[in-house]
Amino acid sequence: MIHQKETILIVDDSRLQRAVLNEIFSEQYNVIEATTVEECLKIIENKINRSIWCSLILSCPEWMALMY
Repeated sequence: MIHQKETILIVDDSRLQRAVLNEIFSEQYNVIEATTVEECLKIIENKINRSIWCSLILSCPEWMALMY
């Protein structure tokens, strides 16, 4: 039986942070990356039908606007 990987979306404007997280998760997950909130929302609307949100740092004004 072929096991299909779950997908994880990494959102960060830092190329280095995305690369580190991609390296950590890519063996177990299909990794999609976004650099902005707008790009993230487009990906979620078009590609991801199930999601769990986890944010390590919410210092981005765009994310804060979504929370309130």
